[in-house]
Amino acid sequence: MVHGDLNKWTLVSVDFTNWLPDDTGMYAVIHPEIDQVRVDMLDAKDIPVRSYQGQARDVYKQIARDFPLSREHAAYIGFELARAELLGAEYHQD
Repeated sequence: MVHGDLNKWTLVSVDFTNWLPDDTGMYAVIHPEIDQVRVDMLDAKDIPVRSYQGQARDVYKQIARDFPLSREHAAYIGFELARAELLGAEYHQD
């Protein structure tokens, strides 16, 4: 949902926002590696569909191109990949 006219600057105050799942049933399992991340994409039946390995910014973009994820789901995966890359072995997926 867009708040207001996108051609005019507006400050939108955001409180707690519920997560909205997308219809793909896909989910990501993220594994931090040395200087990169690995992501296993699984379907709704927990079957691995594809795995990716590389820099978080590149892996995120490729996943977003390969799967019809909602913007919210793609943003979450990108956020988690960045956390995994920064935290390394200390990373725990939310």
